[in-house]
Parts: sequence; C-alpha cells; structure tokens
Amino acid sequence: LIDAITAKASGVHYLRNASVSSDFDVEYDQRSQRITFGDNNLYLNNLRLYFEGWIESAEEQMDLDLRFSSPGTDFKEVLSLVPAVFLHDFETVSTNGQFSLNGNVKGKYTAADENYPALDFNLNVNNGGFNYPDLPAGIDNISIDLNLNKTQGGLDNLVIDLKQANAKIAENPFSLRLLLRTPMSDPNVDMAAKGRIDLSSLGSIVPVEGVNYSGRIDADFKIAAKQSDIDNERYEKIGAKGLIVADKLHLESDSLPLPIDLASARLELQPQNARLSDCNLRIGNSDFQLDGFVNNITGYVFGDGILEADVKHRSTLIDLNELSGGTTDPE
Repeated sequence: LIDAITAKASGVHYLRNASVSSDFDVEYDQRSQRITFGDNNLYLNNLRLYFEGWIESAEEQMDLDLRFSSPGTDFKEVLSLVPAVFLHDFETVSTNGQFSLNGNVKGKYTAADENYPALDFNLNVNNGGFNYPDLPAGIDNISIDLNLNKTQGGLDNLVIDLKQANAKIAENPFSLRLLLRTPMSDPNVDMAAKGRIDLSSLGSIVPVEGVNYSGRIDADFKIAAKQSDIDNERYEKIGAKGLIVADKLHLESDSLPLPIDLASARLELQPQNARLSDCNLRIGNSDFQLDGFVNNITGYVFGDGILEADVKHRSTLIDLNELSGGTTDPE
C-alpha cells in the first residue's frame, strides 16, 4: 500500500498524492521460470484494474500472456487518473456515466531485435460527465471509443484508433477522431476535429490555479496524410482542409513572464501549408500583425518534422527590454 505518490515532469503534476494498493495472487515455478498470476487487483486512485495470466523467461526471451480489465463501470474511476494540473479537489466532483476498460498482451518479447508481443487495449466511455458543486457549468455528453492494437513484432505495428471522442463543454460541443498507423517508420494519420472551445467558460467548469484565460477558438478540420508524402512534397496525396479561428484570446500564467493577447487569427489548412491571416498578437507591450504561410504542420505535430513559416510581420512597437526580461523604461 502506498498512501500518496506524486509524479511530476516539466513542472506538471501528473499524479499528486495518488494512492496505490494491490492484492497479488502469484505463483513461481523455478524449473520453468514461469510466473503465474491468479486473481490480481491493482488500485490506482479510484481505478481498480484486474489482471491474470503468466510470464515465462527463457534466456534473452520472454513469453507472456496477460489479460486485464476494470471490474468497475463508474466514470469517476477513470476520471481519477486525469493529471492533477487539470483536476483539483477530485473528491468534491460529481460525475455520471459508465466506462469499460479491457485488453490483453500476448506473445514474445526480445529486447535485442525490438520484438514486442501483441497488444489489444479497449476503452469506452458512455454518457460521461462531471461538475464541480460550486461551479455553474460542467462537461457532459462525454463518449469515447478507443482501441490500441498491435500484432507481434516491432512498435511500427501499433495502430491507434480513436473512433470517437465527443463532449459538450459548457454547452459547446466538440468532437474528435483519430487513426494512426505505422507510427515509427512513416506516420500515417487520418484525423478530424470540430467544435468550439470558449475559454471564458472553462473557469466555470474546472478551476486552474495560477492561470487566467479567456477568448474563443472555433475549429473544423480534417487531415489525412503520410509523413513520407509530406517530406517528399507529394501534395496530391495529402488531404488537409479546414479552418481554425481564434477570437479575443487572453492568457496570463504564473509560468509566463508576460501576458499574451491574440485579438484574432485565422489558420486555413490546405495540403501544401496553412494560410495564416488576420493575426493580431500582443505580448506585453509589444504588438505583432502577421500574415503568411505556416509549412509542415502535420509533419511537426505527428512526426519529427521541422515547423517552417513564411510570414510578413508589422509592428508599431517591439519592447525588446520587456521581451528579454529586462526593465522597461517608462520614458
């Protein structure tokens, strides 16, 4: 039993005072070097995971056949794993909805040739939602259908299939789907997103310490592309279209040296690049008006590509002292 465990990376608390406990039913056969798991339960925060099966070691190879599931169905169990930076005072949150989680890992593992066992993982959420009791709005109509599948072999065999991820955020609907194949050798992405995020209403849903934000983002886009087609400029094979519009965004944070205001911006996606227009940005006292093209967004987001831009810039004031962290002379 671990009463409280905290995991933090790059300033983000992924777990904060999380509880971990387990009930193990394990047998070990020294002759075959097989470990057999009977009825085993692992508890992480409110989530209970059940697993059974066996692992057998043989020189530099490992054979395994493990099956896992979550006996619970309360959406609050899986919600308890949300990083602490996004979810405070979890015990006060009221929730609704059901979820299911199950899967298996079966096959051989050899580190020398990066041969990994087969994987099948399924997560489903139906009619989920949560609301802080002292806040007027919440997130509801959450539905998720996610499958991770990999055949025996390298990690390039992994397929991530997010068939749907829908939610209504303070009455603003948002939907996302994603299919990712051959992630290691040639990322092949097919994704779509549509919805509105009203940052001004997020504070009425989830309290975030040390952050002040407002504004609105509207998005409706689709992307279908292979990394190799992007790298080789085979634009006729790339499907990319849609529009992302930002309106009156404001962001202040304890981790940011200066407030950021994005009065407006339009990003129009197309196969060759993304057209940036009507972009009016202010960082502290400095203002920037930007217009042009941003290249290789898909390669940058889903691979190791380099983000490039060909943008015209206009400003009435650039305060280098302030931007560099120096003292601004009021004169």
